[in-house]
Amino acid sequence: MILSDSTCKVWTPRILGILRIIIGFLFLQHGTAKLFGTPHIAMFDGLQLVSLLGLAGILELVGRLLILVGLFTRQTAFILAEHGIGCISCDQSILPTFPTRISA
Repeated sequence: MILSDSTCKVWTPRILGILRIIIGFLFLQHGTAKLFGTPHIAMFDGLQLVSLLGLAGILELVGRLLILVGLFTRQTAFILAEHGIGCISCDQSILPTFPTRISA
């Protein structure tokens, strides 16, 4: 084998940590776009915190910060996965070309 077991044991936690930090920064942009307007997305202008998109922004911002820092990662990932599934199911009514949409 090219990689020995000792090499894998040493580098696996390091690579997973780097991946967690990169994904945390990438997904953090979704929450900051909704709540703070940075980066600016015209769809989120005038967004209220008590709306579904406002709640999604709060979940994304707080959840991604927890993942980025490494606190409660499994519980946070579970909650954010449920949030992502909910976003996909809401998009079925918005996107007419979504492959699993059942038309009446």
